[in-house]
Amino acid sequence: MAVLSDLLYRLRALFRRKAVDAELDAELGFHFERDVDKHVQAGLTHEEARRRARLKFGGMDQIKEECHQARGVRFIEMSLQDLRYALRMLRKSPGFTLVAVLTLALGIGANTAIFSVANPILFRPLPFRDPARLVTVLEKKASQHLDWLYATQISYVEWQRRSTTFDSISSYHGCGYRMPGEGEPHLLQGSCVSSTFFPMLGVQPVLGHVWSADQDMQGRDHVALISNALWQQQFGGTQDVIGKSVIRTGDGESFTIIGVLPPDFQFVEDDISVWTPPDINTAAPTRFHDQFVFAHLKPGITLEQAQSSMDAIARQMETEFPKSNTGWGVTVQPMQKYYSNLSNTRTTLLVLLGAVGALLLRFE
Repeated sequence: MAVLSDLLYRLRALFRRKAVDAELDAELGFHFERDVDKHVQAGLTHEEARRRARLKFGGMDQIKEECHQARGVRFIEMSLQDLRYALRMLRKSPGFTLVAVLTLALGIGANTAIFSVANPILFRPLPFRDPARLVTVLEKKASQHLDWLYATQISYVEWQRRSTTFDSISSYHGCGYRMPGEGEPHLLQGSCVSSTFFPMLGVQPVLGHVWSADQDMQGRDHVALISNALWQQQFGGTQDVIGKSVIRTGDGESFTIIGVLPPDFQFVEDDISVWTPPDINTAAPTRFHDQFVFAHLKPGITLEQAQSSMDAIARQMETEFPKSNTGWGVTVQPMQKYYSNLSNTRTTLLVLLGAVGALLLRFE
């Protein structure tokens, strides 16, 4: 109610200043005469009572200005005066006005465009379940100045087996697919991920279901989830997409579609059309650094505790696998940081934001 009252007062003071001043005059006059009466009742003469009241109240115009300023009216009036003065100056210099308008339009447009790109990468939380507890787990080798290297299959398998600070861990590995049929192949970008991948991110298919943990084993079941875009473009968005197939380009293996992902889902890359179980032979994992590993911290576990635990695991693996793991460590970082540093995007966007901001500040 107080906010509404202040707003109404400011509007009346701006558009009906004389009426508001008259009301203030009447109110101040009432209080002035009451103060005079108090002094007269105390035994002072009428002239002395009015003199003391004037000393107490001071100038009536000053009091009115203080009332307006206390309610923000004076600030609004001065802002309007500045605006009128600026408009008069702009009318006198049409050439300068044109340059100013074009510069402002360019600066504001550039700021808007850059911020629309930077916001989801630098500032907005990741669009996944519990994003603050999602971390990347990547390998590093100080001797070669490598801090953000994808993990090997053997590291991922051992991290799954040994880690105690994560309640879920998953890997992401690029794979290629195509649509079945004769003629020119329709190639599709895909990814191999474990069964923990979608539950960890809080993603539910809009049609069908995800695969289970026992389907993670290499060669166990050839099943796939497809993107909403592929469902619409290649299958017409029909329900009978379940049971149809896509083909892996490397070996020609067929994968049966068991579900369709939400239209707004994307992970790292926005052009993934097919998702299948991990292509990892846990009995003989490879040593290629091709697994992007991420995990979800257990409740109560900090990033520092997770890093310390993974450092200990790295030391164990260095002792047990000296041929492949000597000198290799682990970097645990918030997934948000990985996203913003992807392909040096963070630095580029910050530089662009600073540049277009400086343009506006320079003009101002």
